[in-house]
Amino acid sequence: MTEAPRKPTALIVDDIEDQRKLIRRRIEHLCHVIEAPSSEKAREIMRVVRVDILFTDSNLPSLDGKELVRTLRTDERFLGAVVFVSASAGRPDVHMEMFEAGADTIVEKPFHGDLIRKITQEVATLGEERREHVKKIERERAQARRKERQTKRVRQVLGSILPRRSERLPPDSDTDPSSD
Repeated sequence: MTEAPRKPTALIVDDIEDQRKLIRRRIEHLCHVIEAPSSEKAREIMRVVRVDILFTDSNLPSLDGKELVRTLRTDERFLGAVVFVSASAGRPDVHMEMFEAGADTIVEKPFHGDLIRKITQEVATLGEERREHVKKIERERAQARRKERQTKRVRQVLGSILPRRSERLPPDSDTDPSSD
C-alpha cells in the first residue's frame, strides 16, 4: 500500500500580522502553515520543525531575513527547503543580497495573494524534487558509510592474519637484487 505524500510545512516569517495572514489564507490548503513574528521565533521553530517552504520578509527587526535565510541554508536538515523572500520593489541591491544568502524567489511588495498561491504550487513541486534529490544524497552517503565499514572490517581481518611489517623475514641476501 502506497502512503500519501506528506504535505509540506511552510513557515511564514513577518513582523506584520496582516502580511502573515494574507500568505496563510492563500497557501493553507497546500501545506501545513506555521507563523512567526520574528526571525528569533522562526529559528526556535526551525530547531524542532522540518520546514519545506520558508516565506520571510527581508526587513525584519533584530535578525533580518537575510540572516534567517543563511541560517536555513547552512543546516543540512533544510537542504530541500524552498525560500521566498518578500522585499520592496525597486531594491535590486536587497534582491541580490537575498539571492546570495540562498533565496529561491523574491516577491516584490506589494504583492497579490493569487501570485503567492501560484508560486507556492510551483514551489511545492520544486520542493518535492529537491526532497527526492536530498533522499538520493542520503542514500549515497549511507552506501559510502557501509563501504567504509566493510573496508575497515577487511583491513582488520587481513591485519589479524597477515604478518606485520616488523614481523616479516628480512630479505635473503642471496636472492635480493638490492643487496648488490
